[in-house]
Amino acid sequence: MKHFYSRCAAIFCAGIAASAGMPFAAFAADGTQRAAETVSAEIGLVGNLYCTSADGDADHAALQWATTLSAEQYTLYRSTDAQTGYVPVYTGTGTSWSDNSMTVGQVYYYQLAVETEKGTQYSSVRSLAPCAVEGGLSTYDNLKGSSLVYETGGYKVGDIYYSYSLRQHPGQQDIYLEETTSTDGKRFGAARNVADSSQNAALASCKIESVHIEYLPFANKVVVWAHWEKPSGYADGKALVITGTPGGIFTVHHVYNPLDIQVRDMAIFFDDDADHTGYLIAAANKEGQGANATLYIFRMNADYSGVTEVVKTLHENQYREFPNMIKQNGYYFLFT
Repeated sequence: MKHFYSRCAAIFCAGIAASAGMPFAAFAADGTQRAAETVSAEIGLVGNLYCTSADGDADHAALQWATTLSAEQYTLYRSTDAQTGYVPVYTGTGTSWSDNSMTVGQVYYYQLAVETEKGTQYSSVRSLAPCAVEGGLSTYDNLKGSSLVYETGGYKVGDIYYSYSLRQHPGQQDIYLEETTSTDGKRFGAARNVADSSQNAALASCKIESVHIEYLPFANKVVVWAHWEKPSGYADGKALVITGTPGGIFTVHHVYNPLDIQVRDMAIFFDDDADHTGYLIAAANKEGQGANATLYIFRMNADYSGVTEVVKTLHENQYREFPNMIKQNGYYFLFT
């Protein structure tokens, strides 16, 4: 799933990628496409805005699409009117396109046509509205590089705030978990390496993605799950699992394929039941399947250091990624 762009300060503005619910089917007098009546629920089209400098506007767009149809070719159309004036901006077999010609204050509309052996199917119309970026925001520049892989905002335990960062030593490809402390939750220091390759040699040379670090007050425990791979490639699909106590001892439990299943994009969820049951939700696959073929929901063991069983599989062979789950008013909401 990971896409690497030479861009800075990605900005996701509220209200983007709204659906206008209209397909293409007819041509206007000037030869452009018009909106029509039916769309396919088997085609997904999404878009996000981003900016290319720390002080720039969010006036570029990354569009991506997927379908369960047997697609032979895609054509992406763009317009500044929701109903007419659509012109093709991309044709091919790829599944993404960047719009680098946008103006703040103008709304842009997009529609995807999917050519199949049975004819052409269309997605819903999606809209993106380039926007100015607020001042005073923290930014991350992916062109400058950093040893920081992931960092929490800090957890208060007693009178002390604890923050956790997965980092690399300069010039190396290792991963270690760093703990820092603060008395005000703003200025952190007293860095301490709490887990590294001395506990598991797999951390000496690797890359880490989809990092999740949670502090569980009911157990006074920090739980870390992340996607582990060798420095090059994505063939392993392993999970890194670390747990520990703020200010205390941390343990690297695993770098492994849970129940012999490869896992990549993932989320961890802790229920509010009496046992505080933990779950790993992951875009996963068994050996021989394509990477991230199916969503798996695993039940964790009592100390959250591993999994015990597969509770449910979802979206079989639909390659859904970036899962997350929340619970609200007794209902579970799964986002992918």
